Amino acid sequence: MPTKNKLRLISCAVFTAFALIFDEAAAQTNNSFNMEFLGNLNEHNQSGLYSACWGYTAPDGREYALLGAYNGTAIIDITDAPTLTEVAFIPGPNNFWREMKTYQQYAYIVSESGDTATGGVQIVDLSGLPDSAALVKTYIWMEGATPMRRAHTVSIEGKYLYLNGGDYPTGIRILDLTDPVNPVQAGKYVGPYIHDSYIRNDTIYASAIYSGPDAGLDIIDANDKTNPQRIKLLQYPGSGTHNAWTTEDGKYVLTTDEIGDTDKSLKIWDIQNIQNPVQVGEVYSDSAIVHNVFVKDTLAHVAWYNDGIKVVSIADPTNPQVVGYYDTYPAPANPLTYPGAWGAYPYYPSGKVIVSDRQTGLYVLRYTGNEPPPPPPPPIPSRFAVHQNFPNPFNEETTIQFDLPVETVVRARLFNVLGQEIRVLQNGKMPAGEYPVKINARGLPSGIYIFYVETTEFSQSRRMVLVK
Repeated sequence: MPTKNKLRLISCAVFTAFALIFDEAAAQTNNSFNMEFLGNLNEHNQSGLYSACWGYTAPDGREYALLGAYNGTAIIDITDAPTLTEVAFIPGPNNFWREMKTYQQYAYIVSESGDTATGGVQIVDLSGLPDSAALVKTYIWMEGATPMRRAHTVSIEGKYLYLNGGDYPTGIRILDLTDPVNPVQAGKYVGPYIHDSYIRNDTIYASAIYSGPDAGLDIIDANDKTNPQRIKLLQYPGSGTHNAWTTEDGKYVLTTDEIGDTDKSLKIWDIQNIQNPVQVGEVYSDSAIVHNVFVKDTLAHVAWYNDGIKVVSIADPTNPQVVGYYDTYPAPANPLTYPGAWGAYPYYPSGKVIVSDRQTGLYVLRYTGNEPPPPPPPPIPSRFAVHQNFPNPFNEETTIQFDLPVETVVRARLFNVLGQEIRVLQNGKMPAGEYPVKINARGLPSGIYIFYVETTEFSQSRRMVLVK
């Protein structure tokens, strides 16, 4: 496996004595590299701090930003930036935490407010933009007879919505959006408190932020929404896993740590062997705490609190490179007060990137750098195969490789000669590729062992001899 690569950043915070709230002219002089400033809108700072942002592109091509404010959600037309126009405001319960996602023509907005009159999942119809946006309904999850109005974050993949955290302390709630304005409970995952989640191909990468026996990144098979099952709990010392996002090929996952004893950094993990994730890269800041990461192509856009937004090339995940940044919060800061950039959204067709800053609102930017070309992809095998392990016989450790010509669900196990299962080495969906697996025999007696791989299309075993 590649050696873990650590990149430490020099803080982008400029320690000069000026006010925390600054005007647009000052914003254009913020510390930046390879990021074009297109505009800043700060119309709700008098009501309290801002929170998350998300984007929406209408069928006519116009682009909108959704910005969480203390007392609701602002909807801002950014199409003609630097002209930024707030076209609607959806009042919500007063709260410092507000997150949102979109599906079809609807926005789904959650907060940590348990207000009995306004708490719940706000469903907002965006089809009337730019003239109007309408709150259609506030959905409340019922746990038996108990209403659960709070959620810390919300995630969407396909027609399924995932509610994380809030007043549900033991996992994730899943809603079916077949009828977007009338969600139906599809299931729930029972596990640790989940702060945030990212879903790719029905696999949930769930951030179990708090310390304890289940802390870390909880990787979950959600193909069956009625019965999601843990695939792997990725744990590391002092974790405070805040959010996660995979690379587009699904071979790596990026995590951020907002709390805990570990470095408050962006960490990159090789998950090609899902049962044995390996950290291969890390990006630090000297004076800011990382918050949220969003991956587009081979770029990670990272909201890094008082360092603003950083753009990290992950073309080679083992050697991440900071290729752009824009400091939305250049004032002196105590990182433990969590000022600055909360969230980002880099998915507009135009290439615009939005950032939400807790103190100064919405920033519209564009990345102008040339990212390094990605390394050539490894060859795709032409057929399924399990190769003989090497060395064989072996003493402490051996490596065995299996090949997948297509993406498929893989289960790889180790048995003793009596047919008893010793270890599960892989259990989950994997893309096409070549997969070497290291087997450490510490604690196993000498003898013959069988490595067995099965997919929906193929199965094969190899015998190996352990000599101690």
